[in-house]
Amino acid sequence: MVPVDSFVCELVQRLRFFRFLDPQPADGRLLAGPPAKTTLLRRLRDYLHQVCHSLGLSTRIVPHQLRHTYATEMLRAGVTFPALMKLLGHTSA
Repeated sequence: MVPVDSFVCELVQRLRFFRFLDPQPADGRLLAGPPAKTTLLRRLRDYLHQVCHSLGLSTRIVPHQLRHTYATEMLRAGVTFPALMKLLGHTSA
């Protein structure tokens, strides 16, 4: 067991929500493996499309843009390029 605070508990609940609303995945994993990743991205893309449509936005937003937004906000917060590269999983510039 690993002790966690209330923030981590809330994060786990959100992860479970995006794991097909199944509180106890059949494989016992909290985080989805590769086969479910495609489905998760598709569902997230559909959700972003619905949100944009409901707001009357004609702009197309895709999940990968969230990665760019994350990187931009981390740089604005003062994170260095090497640290950001590591956070994003890049091995070369």
